Amino acid sequence: MNRSLTAFLGAAFLAALPAAHGGWFTTQEQEAAQLFEQGHYNRAAEGFSAPYRRGVAQYRAGDYQAAAQSFSGVERSDVRVDARYNLGNSHFQLGDYAGAVGAYEGVLAEQPDHEDAGHNLALARAMLAEMQPPPEEPEETPPEQPEEEEAQAEEEESEQQESEEQQESEEQQESEEQQESEEQQESEEQQESEEQQESE
Repeated sequence: MNRSLTAFLGAAFLAALPAAHGGWFTTQEQEAAQLFEQGHYNRAAEGFSAPYRRGVAQYRAGDYQAAAQSFSGVERSDVRVDARYNLGNSHFQLGDYAGAVGAYEGVLAEQPDHEDAGHNLALARAMLAEMQPPPEEPEETPPEQPEEEEAQAEEEESEQQESEEQQESEEQQESEEQQESEEQQESEEQQESEEQQESE
């Protein structure tokens, strides 16, 4: 995309002013026109009473804030579209790309075939998009892991079952040992009784 701003300031806007001839009385507008032609844009802006002419002189002088205010006050129907276009250029120069977009869109609403406004509108939108901060990425939450939880539950259940089986085995072993001890004691008592009978 061509990133140069297409400017249209109405260079012929002074043509409607009557020229001042030597010795003739010159009006303030004519003096301002002469200053403009000589490149004294700041002084010319002070002499122009018409907002559009004043805005063009201010723009040429690099006073874009003042130019934007002047172009905003233009009501003449024959220069209204040009004033709005130059308003967009003033906003663009100030870095107010949103304001520039609004002005260019207003031009295209009245003159859809205004090529310069279309070019500058695309440029202003591109600059505006570059200024937008990137969208914040949502924090990623770790996904639930039901399989691990299920495996852990099964492992705990298995350990509990193993513990119960071990306890049961120990109780059974203890019971067998106790039974064996009782049988051994009974056998010893029986043997002692038999030996006592033989002795008698």
